[in-house]
Amino acid sequence: MNTIEFLETQHQKNGASNGNDLQTNLRINIKGTLDAVSAPALKRAIDGLSTEPGADVTVDLGSLRLMDSRGVSALVSLYKRVLAQGGRMNVVGLANQPLAMLRLLRLEPLFVRNSVTP
Repeated sequence: MNTIEFLETQHQKNGASNGNDLQTNLRINIKGTLDAVSAPALKRAIDGLSTEPGADVTVDLGSLRLMDSRGVSALVSLYKRVLAQGGRMNVVGLANQPLAMLRLLRLEPLFVRNSVTP
């Protein structure tokens, strides 16, 4: 089964002393496959995101079994959106076929430089 889960958390920005300086972070868990069938749902969800400027986005691919070029395109779209808003995108759990796909396309450094494998 393919699932895409979004979890928003808030924490105080560095040096903040009151509750008004909260930063929203987003965690996206992608499970199953990210392909021509499921990638459009992720792209629609990305287009509907209202992350604040500078927000951190963590994408957990630890349960992703398969990713094709449409899945890669969806991740690149998310990466560009987060960067354009001054945020950072961290990928965790990247391994097996999805990692091999990014290596083949020479996109591994884009996602792996901050990747943490569980």
